Amino acid sequence: KLGLGVGSYLSIECTGREGFREVFDGEVVGIYTSEDNALNGTTVFASLSFLDDLLALDGCVSEISVSDGRLGTASRSFRDRVSSVIAGFGDVRAYFWDETNEEMIALITGDQGSSYILLIFLFIIASAGIANTMLMAVMERRKENAMMRAIGFSRHDITLLFVLEGAITGVIGSVIGAVIAAAINLPLATAGVDVSSIVPADFDMGYRVALTLRSGWFATSFVTIPLIAVALSVLSAFLPVRRAGRVEIAELLRRS
Repeated sequence: KLGLGVGSYLSIECTGREGFREVFDGEVVGIYTSEDNALNGTTVFASLSFLDDLLALDGCVSEISVSDGRLGTASRSFRDRVSSVIAGFGDVRAYFWDETNEEMIALITGDQGSSYILLIFLFIIASAGIANTMLMAVMERRKENAMMRAIGFSRHDITLLFVLEGAITGVIGSVIGAVIAAAINLPLATAGVDVSSIVPADFDMGYRVALTLRSGWFATSFVTIPLIAVALSVLSAFLPVRRAGRVEIAELLRRS
C-alpha cells in the first residue's frame, strides 16, 4: 500500500528500552505476504541484532513465541514444561495462546453464541411442527379411538398403539432428515464455498480469516437431535390420546 519495493527506504520510529524515541531509515530488502492480513498490514521484520544496537535493548525482548514443533496448537502441558524451564528467569512468564488472544476468542465466542440462538429458534419451529402433526393425527382419529374402546381395547392398549405410532413416525422422519442433512453438508464440508471474489483485497477483521467457508461434522448432532425428535413425537402422541382416554365412549363418538 505504501508503494515500496525492494531497494526502497522506509522511515521507522521505535521506542528504546529506556523510553527514548529513535527514527531510522531502513532499506526494504524483501516483501513477505502471509495468509494473515493483520500481519501483512502491521508488521515490519528487522534484524534483532540491529534493533538491539539501535534501541539499546541490551539483549532484551518483549515476547518470545515458542512452539513444540508440531502442527496445530501446543498442549497446556507443553506450556507447563516451558514454565518450569524459565522458572529462574525473574519476571519471565509462559502463557498459553488463548491467554494472549482473549479479544479474538471473545469475538469467536460471540459468533458461536449467535449461532446457538439461531438453533434455538429453529428447534422451537421444528418442535411446533412435530407437535402439531401428531396432535392432528390423534384428534382426527377420536372416532377410531372410541370404536377400539367399544370392542374391548383398554385405554392402556390404545395409548401404547398411538405412542408406538408416534415413535415410528419420529424415527422415520429423523432418518430422512439426517440423510438429507448429510447429503447437503457433504459438499459444504469438503469443497466449501469460496467467497474470495466478493471480499475486498484490503479486508481485515484483525485476525486470520479463511476465504473458503467450510462446514463441519458434529456426530453428536446426528444422535441427539433425532432422539429429541422421537421424544417429541412420542410426547405429542401421548398427551392428547391420554386425555381422550378419560372421555366416555359416547362423548367421543358425539365429538367425532
